[in-house]
Amino acid sequence: PINCLKEAFSLNDRYLYANELFDKNMEAFNNLITTIDACNNLTEAQEQLSLARQAYHWDDENVFVNEFTVLVERRFS
Repeated sequence: PINCLKEAFSLNDRYLYANELFDKNMEAFNNLITTIDACNNLTEAQEQLSLARQAYHWDDENVFVNEFTVLVERRFS
């Protein structure tokens, strides 16, 4: 399990995910992480992921999307 998503990402991971999933927008990445960490359960977190998926046109086959989703799920397991 992950207690805090903010602490789960190394600096390199932050840049990688921001570049790959958020059109190189580190602020958007950080905002989503903060929002997800504030969620009360996995359902709320998945709703936030869904909004990001739509906003940034994530491909569900993308390895980074899948890794990011797993980390979020681990946060609430």
